[in-house]
Formats: sequence, structure tokens, C-alpha cells
Amino acid sequence: MEKIHPNIHVKQQIFSPFYFDDARNAALDFIAPYMKEGDWVLTFDLDEYVSDNFVAILRPQCENCSKDLNALCIRDSTGCWHWQGHRYSKNYRWFYHIHETILTLDKEELDKNLYVQNAHYFHNQDPSKPRNYRKILNDMVKIEPNCIHYLVNAFEEERCAKDNPEYREWLRHQLVYNVMNNKDDVHYHDYAYLAFAETDAPEVNEELINYFYEAENDI
Repeated sequence: MEKIHPNIHVKQQIFSPFYFDDARNAALDFIAPYMKEGDWVLTFDLDEYVSDNFVAILRPQCENCSKDLNALCIRDSTGCWHWQGHRYSKNYRWFYHIHETILTLDKEELDKNLYVQNAHYFHNQDPSKPRNYRKILNDMVKIEPNCIHYLVNAFEEERCAKDNPEYREWLRHQLVYNVMNNKDDVHYHDYAYLAFAETDAPEVNEELINYFYEAENDI
């Protein structure tokens, strides 16, 4: 492949089957020779682009922030904050085949965020390529029916689709059961809390609701 710029390195790799965590971990392995612990890594998709003077705005904020911060949040075009980067560390890897998230090797979340000011990114999704997240999530639930991460996200997809109430109800019961028995394994506390709060779930007692409420306030 023709060299674009001395500081730009490009690698093409085909994944079959394609899973998001595998692709992102391959990217981490690819950049490893160029990185040192604590450098910042941006994680934009190919259909996302950034506002003018993005690097000039971003660089001083990254260079001058506390070394304790480990995640990067940037506003989208509507003004909503999104998680778009992280510190580089050999102790960080991507987990989950869909709705992938980067965690420590002990599966602890990166939750000390740097909120980048005066910069935005934009999503230019190709309408001819519809998302198939729902199918992938349902496939993953079949493979790992006790994985809270897949259950939470599959439940949200089914709750929005509203065309398979029996399956949605099964997901809800499966989600409630696993969360109540594995509270320490829950990530995305806000999504899990919303799923419970917006559903008539008699299994969800006051103790569990309080648990998610406290978790949300800690983020």
C-alpha cells in the first residue's frame, strides 16, 4: 500500500467472522510498537469525522490533563457526550463481540473521563448499509445466555422493536436473574437500570433498584 504520510501507518486485515472486539484488539496490537503507556488512543469508526482544528483543540487538553484520567469523551453533532478514546495500556483490551467495550484485563471499567471541550465529531452513516446489531446480539445471547452485557443490549433492542414480546419477556427474566446473582459483573449500569425501571418487573426489589441508583451516581 502506498505510503500516505510518514506518520500514518495503514494495515488491511479481513476478519471472518467479523467481531468488533477482535477488530479493535487487532488495531491495538498494530499500534503497539508506536505507543507508550499513557498515550491517548482515539477510536473513531470509518464513517465518523471530526470538526475543524480538532487536533489543535484536542492536543493541549490531553497533554495538560491529570494522568489519572483514562477515558476520552467527545460531543457528537447533537451535543451529546460519547466515549471516543482511552489511554494506551497493555492492561487494556476490548471485550464482547458487539457493543464492544474496553476494560482492564480484570474486566474493570475505565471510568475516569476527560471531557474534551470545543470539539465535536460527526457520524455519516451510509443509509444503504442498515445496522444488523439486533441479529448479532440475538446470536450472541444464544451462545452466551448468561452474559449480562449481551442481555442488557439485546433487551434494549427488543424493547425498541416491539415485535417479539415473548422473546423480550424471556430476555427480561434472564437479565433480572443474572443481575441479581452477579451484581459485581454488571457494566453499563445506566442501561441496566433503565431496562429495569421501564419494565413491570416484580422480581426487581427495592434493594436492587437502590443498587443501580447508587451505581449511576458513582459514574
